[in-house]
Amino acid sequence: LLHAVVNVDVGGVKRALEEGADAERRVDIKKLNEEFQILKRTSTTLSQTIEGTVCTLLYPHIFLLAWFGTADNRKASPEELNIIEMLLQSAKDPKALANDVLDVTQGPDDPFHNLSLLLQAAYGNQLEVCKLLLRFGADPLLKAANGMTALSVAKQFDRPKILSVLLASMEDREGTPPIGELTSVDDVVQWVQISKPYFVNQH
Repeated sequence: LLHAVVNVDVGGVKRALEEGADAERRVDIKKLNEEFQILKRTSTTLSQTIEGTVCTLLYPHIFLLAWFGTADNRKASPEELNIIEMLLQSAKDPKALANDVLDVTQGPDDPFHNLSLLLQAAYGNQLEVCKLLLRFGADPLLKAANGMTALSVAKQFDRPKILSVLLASMEDREGTPPIGELTSVDDVVQWVQISKPYFVNQH
């Protein structure tokens, strides 16, 4: 499964999952990088992260898509999206997998600790990846150690389409986006439209 995901081999991923491979297995991201050098060209701190930092196979896959989105403005291919969907569908707990975070061994003081898949996808302007993760229950308000959420990242880095999708996903939740993260008039108007049913239902 590991080789198939790294090589974006849809058929290989499908076969591995059918044979019982675990989509939720956590891997050491430094060892993964040393073996495949999948993060080599990103030139980021994550590519040099300390040994022991773990995540599921989905994390480096989506991290690379996020990097391509910001560096080359490349969107996820149908094959890459297919792999994400297959991994999520095969998980015993798809919602937990959709909310996978980077588990940094240095703990909560490390700024990379608890960065979610959805936050990475929002930062990388990967709209279809965000939609896919949200469909499986990803939380736009899951907070990283640095205080950022997917929602705040979409706003800060001017991702209006992603911000709209994240806000819309709040309709089915028991709660509303924190209005403090929304400062433009359009953001607030959309927040009010989405939040209105919630407040009406409370009375």
